[in-house]
Amino acid sequence: MILYRLKGFYQYVSIKFSLFSAKLLSPAIDDVELAKKNLIKRNFKWQGGRKTNVIAIFSINNWENKLLEALEIIGPVSHITWDHIHEFYDSKQDWSIEKKKLNDYVRLKFDELYQEDNNVFVFMYVSDFIIDVETVQYFKKRNVLIANFCWDDLLYFKSSYMGQSIGVANISKYVDFNLSFSPEAFPRYHFNRSPVFFWSSVSYTNDLLINTNQLTQIDVSNEFYVLFIGSKYGWRAKFIEKLKSHGIKVICYGNGWENGALSEDRMKEEIRNAPITLGFANVGYTQSITTIKGRDFEVPTYGGLYLTQISLGIEKYYKIGREIFSYKNSDDCIEIIEFVRANIDIANAIRNAGYSHGVNFCSWRSRGEFLRVLISKLI
Repeated sequence: MILYRLKGFYQYVSIKFSLFSAKLLSPAIDDVELAKKNLIKRNFKWQGGRKTNVIAIFSINNWENKLLEALEIIGPVSHITWDHIHEFYDSKQDWSIEKKKLNDYVRLKFDELYQEDNNVFVFMYVSDFIIDVETVQYFKKRNVLIANFCWDDLLYFKSSYMGQSIGVANISKYVDFNLSFSPEAFPRYHFNRSPVFFWSSVSYTNDLLINTNQLTQIDVSNEFYVLFIGSKYGWRAKFIEKLKSHGIKVICYGNGWENGALSEDRMKEEIRNAPITLGFANVGYTQSITTIKGRDFEVPTYGGLYLTQISLGIEKYYKIGREIFSYKNSDDCIEIIEFVRANIDIANAIRNAGYSHGVNFCSWRSRGEFLRVLISKLI
């Protein structure tokens, strides 16, 4: 308990100081204009009427295959991947050797896929731990546009462990533009004169949309409970114990919990059947620094009523109180849960609205459409 609190305090202070310093020292930047200027400087040009091929560069750990779904909106996708690296290496030397091997492999695959006669979009979901600056520079042919996405740029933007780089501070300077789910992290990119965009969505009609009457509606005749799906770490257990101490039944699944993890199909079923699904948005072991999480997209699009911690990013995706619920602290969370239990009709209406909005605006394909529109503004 004390250890995770100390870790959380350290992460909080480190993040806050880094963001404050970057914001204080970074210039005011128009990201679209900066990206355009950089592209002109390197003599980039896409030919109108030519096909756009996408080269996706990232390993698959669990959810990343959904990125391929988003990228298909832009054009045919070829995927360069490798076995996911779960641990740090024993030494900086070992890391350097293996990183060179991986980068040599990525460049070789790029050469096999690259087509001079077509427009090429290289999309990466990588960090400085995996890809070096020289490889990014290697991709910079006249007809190649390069982007990198980072989901952990609040916690890990620039750091290292045993001499092994963590974050995206280096490669973010050399790609044509960056994508992020954390608007608070933008000053870090701007300090490096790097264009960055919040990865939003554009409404995209989903053929899988079902009638909201088919969704499982909350029924107070059954036992009311709160569902949580996610790993047990940090202050989550204490938070959930507080809910239980107020007479709220909470069922937890995931690594570290008694019930264990769920398959994706079972997860969808549990979310759809649960009266309400709880989410956490905290970064690392902190409590009040928050960002978008994967569940923020999954729960509403699976047909669940969602209650999660407030974050600046999630307010850009949902209407709070109309499509999902959000809380600021445990007391606020308890109050909202009690409101749901006492106002089932309102809760069901919010669940339905969240589902309809989620499948049309919060799917990975809708983010692919946003990316397509963004690219058209830059070229």
